[in-house]
Amino acid sequence: GALSGGMGLFAGSHGDVAVSGAFSEWSIHGSSAGGGLLVGGAGTGVLRVESGGAVRVNGSAVVVVGREPGGAGSIRLRGFGSVVDASQAPIVVGQGGQGVVEADDSSGLRADRLIVGRSSADNRVTVSGQDTLLGVLDELVVGEGGRGTFELRRGAQGVVRRLVVGRESRADNVVVIGDPGTRLSGSDRIDVGEWNGRGRLEMFSAAEARPSAGLSVGIYDGSDGSLLLDRDASIVTPKDVIVGGGAGSVATATIRGGGVLDAMDILIFAKPGASATVVVTNLPSYLSAARDIQIGFGRGLAGTTLMRAGDGALVSAGAALTVGVGGRLEVLGARVAVGATEFPPSGTVRVGPGGRLTGAGRVQGRVEIVSGGAVFPGSSPGTLTLEGDYAQTAGARLEIEITGAPASARYDVLELTGSASIGGSLVIHFVDGFAPKAGQRFEFLTAAGGIRGAFAGVEVTGVAAGFAYILAPVDADGLSLVAENDGVATTAPELEIVAGEGSAVLSWAANGNWILESSSGLPGTWHPVPDQPVIRNDRYFLSLPDSASVAFYRLRP
Repeated sequence: GALSGGMGLFAGSHGDVAVSGAFSEWSIHGSSAGGGLLVGGAGTGVLRVESGGAVRVNGSAVVVVGREPGGAGSIRLRGFGSVVDASQAPIVVGQGGQGVVEADDSSGLRADRLIVGRSSADNRVTVSGQDTLLGVLDELVVGEGGRGTFELRRGAQGVVRRLVVGRESRADNVVVIGDPGTRLSGSDRIDVGEWNGRGRLEMFSAAEARPSAGLSVGIYDGSDGSLLLDRDASIVTPKDVIVGGGAGSVATATIRGGGVLDAMDILIFAKPGASATVVVTNLPSYLSAARDIQIGFGRGLAGTTLMRAGDGALVSAGAALTVGVGGRLEVLGARVAVGATEFPPSGTVRVGPGGRLTGAGRVQGRVEIVSGGAVFPGSSPGTLTLEGDYAQTAGARLEIEITGAPASARYDVLELTGSASIGGSLVIHFVDGFAPKAGQRFEFLTAAGGIRGAFAGVEVTGVAAGFAYILAPVDADGLSLVAENDGVATTAPELEIVAGEGSAVLSWAANGNWILESSSGLPGTWHPVPDQPVIRNDRYFLSLPDSASVAFYRLRP
């Protein structure tokens, strides 16, 4: 049939409608005068769509589940092919009363707009189970002035143009996306905490979201937004992720348990009186920006902005990591890798116990390395440029790798545009089979604003006992290690083997006098390889025909 319908319209009443069976269909048409489907007015209404049944809402109709205060409505979809199709109409769950929608067992729910929670009741929509589908052509709003919960679970698929969690609502509005195979796609944007709203987005157990136009958490004035990515859940977007930025807002994002947040730029801001916090923790949790990560505003007054990375997590910025006004980066047992760009200094980067700051690019901000923290410039080798002052306190470490002679520039450098206040320890690693010759000088630290203090201890690895050296200043703004005698390498060059066309190509650093040997098995007998390598760009290369290739190779002094 085709008509407007309702159940549980009046106080104290109860209506229950079932649409069941593969050829059962209820069509509802609206008109310019209104109309649609009402499930639970002032009373209680239940709509069950089962075993392939269909409810189709067309025209200008509206679907309301739980309209009046004190009333309650629910829609329950079960079974393959069962569907409520309101592709041309909005569905409001919890208009003034309580609304509940449950879709499971390969059923489907479609709407032009889906709004969950205009009332303060416990309004919920759950889409669960493999092959269960949710399609929203416009936006899914969870908590629009009221209270709403939405769950996408157990392999269900959601295609939503835009997701908003908490719009003009101070209730606890929650979206949960969880379990392997569960995916939210098709969305332009995800906004958590909009227009003075409060919202939480929680994802876990390998669930995925792919918003094409970015993600925001707490960017509106007075908003309260929270994001959790846990147990291998991921959000990947080709656009920006913005955490905070609203006046008086509170914004938090937590990536843990192998969670992944990957974007073009990641921006973390807080106006005065507001706060924005991003925590990345637990190996192999990963926060990555193809271009920039910015923590804090570039200038002016600001609130509290913090990024904390710990327990083996990785934070990566392809171009720059900027710590601005009010911003702070704490690295506690994690790794921060940064690419190269240029910008003025501001803010603070703090590396604490067990933390590492690494990279062959630039980091903006004053850098403080405290006891238990370490800085590893370069990417074996490379230059890490800090746009600001540098302070290394007692118990902190600066670790430098040297892989070749000074003329080859094959060693790490920490370059500062500001001043350096040094303490703690310095560790120099001679690697890749390289040992210095007497008189060779390696300027590993430069500071345009001058260097104050001294390292409390120096450790040198990769050369045999008896190697002598001094740390010599370079004018007032540099520090070099100078070899006083020839060193003897104790580590062999790293041997790289790549497959070439018709041959295997072996390559290693042209450091020292190392002999290439081969063996047909392990354990086995080692024999020198008779062919002579060629040298290019300070590396040896040796091509072997496939017929002459063997299973194992090594270098020995």
